[in-house]
Amino acid sequence: MRITRFLCYFSIKKIIVDGTKLLIGIYLATFPIVFAWGILACSLVEYTPIFEWVSYPFGFFMDVLGVENAFEAAPAAIVGFIDMFIPALLAINIPSIATRWMIAVLSLVQIIFMTEVGVLAMQTDAGLNVKNLLIIFLERTIIAIPIIVLAAHFVFA
Repeated sequence: MRITRFLCYFSIKKIIVDGTKLLIGIYLATFPIVFAWGILACSLVEYTPIFEWVSYPFGFFMDVLGVENAFEAAPAAIVGFIDMFIPALLAINIPSIATRWMIAVLSLVQIIFMTEVGVLAMQTDAGLNVKNLLIIFLERTIIAIPIIVLAAHFVFA
C-alpha cells in the first residue's frame, strides 16, 4: 500500500527529466566560472610571483616542521585554493620525493578549491563566499600540514 502511494508521486520519466534539467543547469552555470578561475590561476602561477610572496609564512611553518625544500613547497600548498592539480605541477621541480609526496597528499586534503567545489558551494543557499571559503581552506591546510609531515616521516624514514 505504501509503495503504490510512493510510486504515484514519483515516476521514472519525471525523475529523469528533472534530473537532466538540473544537470544541464549546473553545467551551464558552473563551466564558465570554472574556466575563468582556471585560466586566472594558471596565469597568476606562471607569470607572476604572487603565490611566492603570499606563501612565505607557510614556508617558515613548513621549515619549522622540518620539511625539505619548504620554501619551494609553500607556493604549491597555497595554490591548492585555486585548483586541485596545480600544486602537483608546481611540485615537479622539488628534488625531495618526501616533499613532493606531502604536496600531493595536501592537495587531496584541501578539498575546497575554487575551480569546482568553491563555485558550487557559493551557488548554494549556505551563505558561503570567497572569504569564508578562504578561511576554511587556510584552517584545513594549517591543521593538515603537521599531520602530513608526521606521516611523511613514517613513510620515508
